[in-house]
Amino acid sequence: MKTIRYSFLWSLSLFLFVGCASTPSNQLAPFPDQSKTVQDPSKGRIYVLRVQKVLGSAVAVPILDSRKQIGTLGPGSYFCWEREPGDVTVSSDASREMGGGIWNLDLTVEAGSVHYILQSFGFANVLRLLDEEKGKRLLRHCKPPQGKAGP
Repeated sequence: MKTIRYSFLWSLSLFLFVGCASTPSNQLAPFPDQSKTVQDPSKGRIYVLRVQKVLGSAVAVPILDSRKQIGTLGPGSYFCWEREPGDVTVSSDASREMGGGIWNLDLTVEAGSVHYILQSFGFANVLRLLDEEKGKRLLRHCKPPQGKAGP
């Protein structure tokens, strides 16, 4: 009986250790100057934020801008990139991770605009557009990606 109990406790602690491991973010798209609201005034800026959560924290989820991969976003971090104005579909592709599926968010980017998107990954993979105030507040709790492409 003790062997079963110890095996269970060992398995549980291993699961919790692996489940709490953090995966770094890696941004492939050029990372704009954060001291400016928009680095190139002819473009719009997009932030995708992922606050720290215990569930799914060992998973970095690919983020795409109209099928072009921006990078893989881990917990407690954010991506930031600028793009030409127009309609865009930002996607979070967790289809390979725990059956999270793909979530799409459509938005229209205008020159000089800034958009904040919250990416959540746990029991579900979700993208949600935030207002500027909430986006800026959550951004303070996230770190830029460790791997950043230059401008």
